[in-house]
Amino acid sequence: MKPIRFTVHGVPKAQPRTKASAVVIAGVARGRVHTPNTADNWKRLLMIEAQRNLLAVPIDWPVAVDCHWVFPRPATHFGTGRFDQTLKASAPTWYALKKRNDRDNLDKAVLDVLTACGLLADDGLACDGRIQKTYAHVGQRPGCEIVIRDPGEPQ
Repeated sequence: MKPIRFTVHGVPKAQPRTKASAVVIAGVARGRVHTPNTADNWKRLLMIEAQRNLLAVPIDWPVAVDCHWVFPRPATHFGTGRFDQTLKASAPTWYALKKRNDRDNLDKAVLDVLTACGLLADDGLACDGRIQKTYAHVGQRPGCEIVIRDPGEPQ
């Protein structure tokens, strides 16, 4: 299989976890479950780019899905001048924030969209792949580069 490679530009968002709550209506407690829509815009961008790479039939064999997420840098990573776009020496390369954009939830959003658009027959077919989260280099746009390849192929 020739690798499928595409980039989605935008600020990556993780698939949010389902929330449960209790609602009391006329004295009766009822459970309610919903999924927040915080990642919907990001998933729309993913869907548009994934659909541009559709094959004649969905992939129905084991694949590796590599994802490299690039996040925008906060202003604190740059110099102190008003228009200073040089990175501080202390600015990190890797995007590793506690309680925000867990790699498994970022990956889930991508695999869900690849399945929903028909590129993959099932997200369970993704059995390998590299996951990276970095901050954008100066002048680089945030987003995600996605590569779908045979598991035995080099990255």
